[in-house]
Amino acid sequence: MSWVLLAFALAAQAKASAPPRLVLSVTGADAAPAAEWSKARRVVTRILERAGVVAVWGEGCGPRAVCVQFLSVRPPQAHEDAAGYAVLIGDGAGYAAVYLPGVARTAEELDADRGLVLGVTMAHEIGHVLLGRAHSRGVMSARIGWREMWAAARGELLFGEAEARRLRAEAIRRSAIP
Repeated sequence: MSWVLLAFALAAQAKASAPPRLVLSVTGADAAPAAEWSKARRVVTRILERAGVVAVWGEGCGPRAVCVQFLSVRPPQAHEDAAGYAVLIGDGAGYAAVYLPGVARTAEELDADRGLVLGVTMAHEIGHVLLGRAHSRGVMSARIGWREMWAAARGELLFGEAEARRLRAEAIRRSAIP
C-alpha cells in the first residue's frame, strides 16, 4: 500500500472514531458577567467531553444546534426555585433557558462559584433538551446541591453511562441534519 493510501485510510479511521460534535448556541450571554460566562463554557465543555461529545460553541439556532437562552426575568410558568428549564417540542427539538437571578440565588445558597453554577445549570438543561424530562443522578439530578457542585468543581460531575450513549447518538443525529 502506498504512503498516500495509508495516510487517507488512517485519516478516515481517525475521523470515524472521533467523538461527535454538538453545536451549542447561546443568546443573551452578554447579560452574564464575562468571567462567569467563560467559566460556564469550560464547565459545560468538560461535562460533555466526559460524556464523549465535543461542544462547539456557535451562533444561530437551527435544527443542528442546542439553543440556550439566558434570561434576567423569571417567566411566570417557571418554578420560583428554578435556575433553568427546558422547553421540549418533540424528537430532540426545543431549547434550554437559564434564569440568571436563579443561578445567583443557587450559588449564594450553596456558597458556590456563580460561573460553576451557571455551567452546571446549562449542562443540566441541555441534557433535558437532548434526553427528555427524566431526572437521575449526577448532571441530571432533580435538584443540584452541594454534592453536585463539589463534583463539578473537581471535574467529576457526569452524565450516567446510558445518558452519555444517548447524548452521543443525538449529537450524531443532529450532525446528519442537512
